[in-house]
Amino acid sequence: MAQVNNSAVLDRLKKDCFLQTAVGGIPNQLSGTISPVIVANPKEIVEDCHDGVCINATSSTLYTTPSKGGHFYITSAYLHVVKDATSTSTRTDIRAYINGTERLIQSITGFTLTAQDKGVSLNFDRPIKVDRGTAITLRNSTAVANISTVGAVFGYFEREE
Repeated sequence: MAQVNNSAVLDRLKKDCFLQTAVGGIPNQLSGTISPVIVANPKEIVEDCHDGVCINATSSTLYTTPSKGGHFYITSAYLHVVKDATSTSTRTDIRAYINGTERLIQSITGFTLTAQDKGVSLNFDRPIKVDRGTAITLRNSTAVANISTVGAVFGYFEREE
């Protein structure tokens, strides 16, 4: 059995594992099948969702990342477009600043003179780190349009300690 002698580790086990100390105290011996895992550099992570709506040829800010205190990471994005048959050359997208450059996160292109009702959701295997102090935007572009879109980004905000 592994013996834990460090009081700080025992206190952390008590707090993080919600150990009840009323009967028997904190165990300081761990069997061969139990391995405590403590994050060496913990950061507070807050999950978040930001959404918005655009009508015709407009744009909307889904979220402006804070300029200090941590980073926002996009884990997934969602777009839904509804347009009538009179719309021509439509495009709806979500964009964010990554490493100083505005980048396309997700896009739906419309068919000219065709009614559409389409939604697309993307999940990213690796979260996308967005630059601090920048806007994540939802944009519609069209020559002639009756178009309505909804966009959302999901992710988490990692606060620095």
